[in-house]
Amino acid sequence: MDESGNWQELLEEKKSLVLTGMVVEDNDIFFELQKEFNQFIQKHKLKFIHMNELDNTKKEELLRLVDKYVENPKIRVLAYRINPKIFISETIKKPDEIYMEIASELLSELAFCDENIDVEYDMKFNYSFVKNVISFLESNKIFDEEFRLMKSNCFLNNIRINSNKNRITNMLRQNNLQDYIPKLNDKKFLYDYLWAEFYLKVRENGVIRERFKEKIRTLILNRYKLLGIKQDLEIEIKYKAKQQQSNGIAIVDILSNVVFHNYTKDPLIKDILSKLTIKEFK
Repeated sequence: MDESGNWQELLEEKKSLVLTGMVVEDNDIFFELQKEFNQFIQKHKLKFIHMNELDNTKKEELLRLVDKYVENPKIRVLAYRINPKIFISETIKKPDEIYMEIASELLSELAFCDENIDVEYDMKFNYSFVKNVISFLESNKIFDEEFRLMKSNCFLNNIRINSNKNRITNMLRQNNLQDYIPKLNDKKFLYDYLWAEFYLKVRENGVIRERFKEKIRTLILNRYKLLGIKQDLEIEIKYKAKQQQSNGIAIVDILSNVVFHNYTKDPLIKDILSKLTIKEFK
């Protein structure tokens, strides 16, 4: 599962928001998919697949590979295309709450009647994202007692702190937070940043993932109840960083962008779109 559009500032998005899920029903097909996409990565000496970094020739080659798999009957794709204006009446809700409701609905629709649901997604609920860490630091929020005790009993050595400096600098630059880069020369600020990042990663990300899982489970079980189906289910949700993601995420990221940009003038993209199930929410 992956998404496109500005989900953090729903009413600032001018285009439709997109949420896309892909089901691969057969392990053999999934391994074949992994192999072919890895060959594409190795052939073009890429670290991972990102459409915006490819020239037109490579893009076409990649889209033909995607097209090959989306026409396979063992692979199904469902995309929600959502007019952000429908959220005007729900401005009291946080964007992540709205995202969770819609993502849970999409996943419950895709996974209905599956006994073991194994979800991999490019995590939207990333509370340890750089903007959230800065916001946490500026709000002067305090850690809970357990975490304060951990912080007081742990020591981050200078090598470990400085090894993260370049990583944080790049994230600040990518998110137009350059004003904070000079602060990284202050050892205390860098130290506080790393602890706040760790805290949010452990506390907030873990909590939201469990809520996400329970929301999907509740939706599916309610449908079972309405239809008189007696069945239990297991749900596993995995968030993986870019370097560890399967090529399934790469494909669904491409498909989400295809639906988002909707380049119907391109015959190949038009062909891909025709093989997807797209639901419009206006």
